[in-house]
Amino acid sequence: MATPITDKEWAQILVHAWTDEAFRKKLEKSPTAALKEAKKKFGFKYDVFVNIPDPPADLTQEQLHAFAHGMSLSSPKSCSYS
Repeated sequence: MATPITDKEWAQILVHAWTDEAFRKKLEKSPTAALKEAKKKFGFKYDVFVNIPDPPADLTQEQLHAFAHGMSLSSPKSCSYS
């Protein structure tokens, strides 16, 4: 089973990015490489950098597409601009 980044690990990564300009640039340019570097440096156990859950079953592809383009979902059957 995959091990995701914990909130504590992510907090440490953010602080490292805030205090180390080279790491911050690497995180922005090549996030996978930067996260592997942080894993080794801090002894983290994660092996999953991004966990993308399945979309909600009650939303259509059209609704998901609309939401991805800046619309908010006011109900499962309609979309509106926020």
